[in-house]
Amino acid sequence: MTESQPKFQQGDDRYLKALALASEILARAHENLKGPCPDLPDRDLVAAFLKADKEPGLLQMLRGLNAADRAVSTKKNSILIFSEGMPLEVRTFRDATDALRT
Repeated sequence: MTESQPKFQQGDDRYLKALALASEILARAHENLKGPCPDLPDRDLVAAFLKADKEPGLLQMLRGLNAADRAVSTKKNSILIFSEGMPLEVRTFRDATDALRT
């Protein structure tokens, strides 16, 4: 999805922070628990998430992936192209050979 590789300690800190805040929001909203940021008041938590998401555009990327899901599920050979400041571009192909030619 991105070049960030948090699994290998090579993650982009912007994604790590945004995802930690998102995890906290989900824990509070759906589990009635506190997560990785238990001391932040709710309003500050949401504000911090929106600020943290501004630069990497995680929400925009996830929305694009959701929209792309329909195209990807009908054709199995799809390339997702993420360009900074641009909407997600999905190129679909009838087979892998066609996809590799691009």
